[in-house]
Amino acid sequence: MPLDARALTVAAATRTEALAARWVLRGRAPVVRVGVACSRGTALPPGPLVVCGLAGGLAPELAPGTVLVPEEVVDADGCGYRCDQELVEGLALAARRLGHQPVLSPLLTLPMLVRGAARAEWARRGHLAVDMESATLVRAAPDGAAVVRVVLDTPTRGLVRSVPWAPSFAARAAAVVRELLALASSS
Repeated sequence: MPLDARALTVAAATRTEALAARWVLRGRAPVVRVGVACSRGTALPPGPLVVCGLAGGLAPELAPGTVLVPEEVVDADGCGYRCDQELVEGLALAARRLGHQPVLSPLLTLPMLVRGAARAEWARRGHLAVDMESATLVRAAPDGAAVVRVVLDTPTRGLVRSVPWAPSFAARAAAVVRELLALASSS
């Protein structure tokens, strides 16, 4: 894989996601905290970008802890943005090497948390999972981007009950990035 691992930047929304990424990556890649719904802005450095963190499950078949490596992200208006294919393939391989079967289905990005009946409505429209930043960041990335997220909450286990798992699931997403970097440096 010809990915220049030295140029990769990781974007994380929350403090928990950023801390997990910094802890797991230990300086292998810079981590930029963009804030929830990109509230801190989307000014991104040049080079490839990986959006890393947590997502909400919309479909009941996605269990907490499921690794997502979407090939496409979709915003609330239905606009789709393709993720960098080389990064997607690398992240999917990295996830498999860590024992996870990544879900490559499109990821929905909305500007607010999705709860209750809204989860079922978005799932009925064909969306499996949701976050609040990926479409914005993939669209803004100057040199290609991909996403690795881990499902935290689901229709049967809401966000409040899922919070205790947030640090370990955020670390799981970051471990996939670490494995990607290891693969890139060995080739």
